[in-house]
Amino acid sequence: MCGLCDRPVFAVAPHPPPCYDVGMQESPRYKGLIAPIVAVLVVGLGQRASAEAEEWGLSVGPSLVGASESFDTGESELRLFWGAQGRIRYGRDDFWQLGGSLDVGVSSPHAATASTLLAEIHYVIDILTWVPFVSIGCGAKIRESVPTSTDAPTETALDLVLAFGAGLEYRPSRDYALGISGRYELLPTDVDRTDFAFQTGLNLTLFFE
Repeated sequence: MCGLCDRPVFAVAPHPPPCYDVGMQESPRYKGLIAPIVAVLVVGLGQRASAEAEEWGLSVGPSLVGASESFDTGESELRLFWGAQGRIRYGRDDFWQLGGSLDVGVSSPHAATASTLLAEIHYVIDILTWVPFVSIGCGAKIRESVPTSTDAPTETALDLVLAFGAGLEYRPSRDYALGISGRYELLPTDVDRTDFAFQTGLNLTLFFE
C-alpha cells in the first residue's frame, strides 16, 4: 500500500536473463581472436601465393640425361650423360613462368657429349612451402654419335626436342629453394634412331627482383 494515497503498489519482478546471456557475455573474448587469426592466414597465404610474381629465378645443379638409341644391327643402347644444368625463369604472375634451360653432359664409357637447350613454360602451384610445378618446352639437342669402330669418326647430330616435365621445390625462404625436376623428351627429327629420352636433376634456385 502507498502511504500517501492508500492505493496498492504492485512490484514488478525483473525478467530472468535468457539462457544464452552467458555465452553472449563471453563471446567478445572469442570475437577478439577471430580478426588476428584471419589476418595471419590472409597475409601468410598472400605472401606465399605472390612469392614468385615478377621475380627472376636462377637454378643450377647436377643433371643426368638418358637416351635409348637404336643401331642398324637392330640392337639398342641406353646412353647416359652425366653433367650439369642451368635454368632461368621469370614469374609472370603467381602461377605462370617463362624461362629457358641448358643441360650439358658427357656419356660413359664412350666420352660423347650431349647438350639440350629449351625454351619453357612453367605452371607453378605456389601456395605452400612445398611448390610443385609442371612444364612444357621446345628446343634443340646436340649429340655426338657413338663410333661403330675405332677408325670411324664421331658425328654430331642436331635434333628438335619437345619436352614435358614436372618437379617439386622446397622453398623455406623467399630468397632460395631446393628442388628436384625431370622431363620426358620427344625427338620428332630422330624417331628412327632415338626410342626415348629423359632428363632429371637436382636444383638450387636463387630468387631476385
